Amino acid sequence: GTKADSSTGNGDKSPALTTKTTFTLNCTAFDGTSASASTTVDVSVPPLSLSFTADSYNLSYGGGTTLHWTATNGNKCEKSGGGWGTSNANIGASSTYWTGGLTSSQSFSITCSGPGGTLSGSVNINVAPPPPPPPPPIQVYLCNNANFDGNGQQCYYGPYGVGYQCNWVGNCGVPNDTISSMVSNNGSTNVAFYWDIYYGGACANFSSNTGFVGNGWNDQMSSFKVGYSC
Repeated sequence: GTKADSSTGNGDKSPALTTKTTFTLNCTAFDGTSASASTTVDVSVPPLSLSFTADSYNLSYGGGTTLHWTATNGNKCEKSGGGWGTSNANIGASSTYWTGGLTSSQSFSITCSGPGGTLSGSVNINVAPPPPPPPPPIQVYLCNNANFDGNGQQCYYGPYGVGYQCNWVGNCGVPNDTISSMVSNNGSTNVAFYWDIYYGGACANFSSNTGFVGNGWNDQMSSFKVGYSC
């Protein structure tokens, strides 16, 4: 409380108040008699409010987002939950946080406090599973016999990827005028056969899964392009 001088009537100004406070005044007269009085001042405490949001709540695998929080009339906020990094628990009453790339769904929680009490909030971020791996690239094998046979074993000339160009089979590990069939490891693509070297002469298009190129082209191809058409 405060004490006033009864002879002058002067008083004291109270400090800034944050809680309900009682002030008592004791006065003494010149004849030695005394009296006292008290008054109680109620303090209106501003209410605590919390906003805790994320820029995005659904992420693709490896994606990240920014969290935002503001504790109005709060003094501090502390983090909890598995999604946070290893930084200090006290994260301030108003700030942001970049989650970094996430590979699993995560929960982020905060608890904020101030004169008006304590509030908690959580944000759940959903992360999609990883995409499936891409299929292996198409690779073509050439065979010197029909039905994907190469002298008693599966075609053994290759593999040749999509975009491969061979201006003469002798430069590409294939004997000239020997190919009768083709097989690919994954799917199918077009293969352009040329009668002569350097893509000269007649040309025919074949699927990379062809059991027999036909009598007209059997053992006749001298150059070829994988993934191209005539």
